[in-house]
Amino acid sequence: MADTLFTGTRKIQGFTGKMAKAELILYMGICGVISGYGGEGKFMPHSCNPREKERYLKCMAVVIEKLDAIARGDPWAHIEYGIYCILRNEQKAAALIEFAETNISGARKLIELIGACHGVIQFYRKLEFEGAEKGSKQTLIDKLKESGIEMRENYWESSLIFA
Repeated sequence: MADTLFTGTRKIQGFTGKMAKAELILYMGICGVISGYGGEGKFMPHSCNPREKERYLKCMAVVIEKLDAIARGDPWAHIEYGIYCILRNEQKAAALIEFAETNISGARKLIELIGACHGVIQFYRKLEFEGAEKGSKQTLIDKLKESGIEMRENYWESSLIFA
């Protein structure tokens, strides 16, 4: 599973700035770790600190391994889901991601680490839509609904964010 790490600002033809895009938070996940995740606190993906970079990469590897285990059907693989989410199931999220990447131009999957605390890693599972403008919100929602995947309707406002 080659998920894209949180990237933030991109450099485009000599200009550094934010492109028009939308992010859809599919769910906020929490996965437990046994040890060796590098300590507690928020993640800083753009940090120059080597220890923070190592911590970030270790935790990203843990999250990706959990998602891969769920995809393989491992009965011991488990994620807790946040309550204010469009989806609360990794299998549905993976299916929606596959649909979006195939049918919506500029769609790509994204994992954004939030923080680590008391032996758990908190993260967002997102879809990013490059080039999406605010005026295309309903069109984007309608296209995602074409997937046939049941989503929690009352969370679109808080889950679909335009930049």
